Amino acid sequence: MSNKKSSYSSSVSKTSDGKYRVNFSYISPDTHERKRTSKRGFDKQKDAIAWMKNDLQALIKQLEHKETLDENLTMAELIELYMKDAKIRKEETTCLTKAHIIETKILPHFKNTKVYDISAKDVRNWQNTMMTEIGKNGKPYSPTYLRSISNQLSAILNYAVTFHNLPFNPVLRVERMGKKNPEEEQPIWTLEEYQRFSEVMQDKPMFFYAFEVLYWSGLRLGELLGLTKDDVSIEEGTLKVARSYKTQVHKDGKTKTVTSKRTVHIPQNLVDELAEYMETLYGLSGTDKLFPTSKTTLHKRLKEGANQVGLEKITIHGFRHSHISMIMNDVQCASVMDIAKRAGHKKPSTTMIYTHRYKSKDEMIANELNKLMMGERGNVSEE
Repeated sequence: MSNKKSSYSSSVSKTSDGKYRVNFSYISPDTHERKRTSKRGFDKQKDAIAWMKNDLQALIKQLEHKETLDENLTMAELIELYMKDAKIRKEETTCLTKAHIIETKILPHFKNTKVYDISAKDVRNWQNTMMTEIGKNGKPYSPTYLRSISNQLSAILNYAVTFHNLPFNPVLRVERMGKKNPEEEQPIWTLEEYQRFSEVMQDKPMFFYAFEVLYWSGLRLGELLGLTKDDVSIEEGTLKVARSYKTQVHKDGKTKTVTSKRTVHIPQNLVDELAEYMETLYGLSGTDKLFPTSKTTLHKRLKEGANQVGLEKITIHGFRHSHISMIMNDVQCASVMDIAKRAGHKKPSTTMIYTHRYKSKDEMIANELNKLMMGERGNVSEE
């Protein structure tokens, strides 16, 4: 089987191990002579033919170009170049997250594989492994985590396409793995539930006030831990979000997005509580942190308090969901755009993901519908 329409020729043959390979040749841009090579490892002849028809021509175009992809470049070598570039352009915490996914989910499967040998089938097989693998919690990975893993592999191969002349990204040729948004709603607490929790926190002042800020302002965890005395305006009743404390590296960093830098107005009662709290912190300077604690310790206190009063467990981020849902359910003057600005969301559509309807709302809706229904029937009977 050969191709006579271009400067390259190709054919499929069976190898001694019972598999198939695609033999092809192309004109070297350096010597202008024909060079012969092959791609091996196809289990079925039809797979080899499909690759030859769909992918080979794009590869040949790259090989016959002056700046060609090193045929022997492995994924481990590519990832080293990718991470070197990322460390210049990305936040330190972002690079740590990337490194963890790469080291635990990508390199074990592709480390010594040549980059241009990775096919859509290889990606599909890797996806199947990820989708059936069991995590440390004894459960399969969540759909959102699977999407994050898939996005990371795709980002690496996109880098190869852009800067190392890989003909195409094989991840884009298979169905996407996982989901962007969670299948299940984030657990939240209503005001009544939160008040039960806050009562048992009152003997732990720093944590009591920290959770008060989280619930009544909707700040992210890093934004809370980054707050200083100077960020609190007692006169104006505001919190200034100017930085985010990065728990992975234990230092301040940039906020999540540009829109995350904001001034948040808080209830007067919370203003009074913070004024009272700051008075108890002897020698507190303007740049001192209000809540010198850790993510781990906050989660521990949260779990202890929830267990003590028998509440459904939520995460620290669940306080942000609870705050936004409370406004959406109970503050009639607030539009989605208003809430998005308060939360520091770039898009109002993101805010809607954080919105959860209270369980009692559906019953209230049914009662209102019943009133309308009975009203309609009353009119009919009167006629």
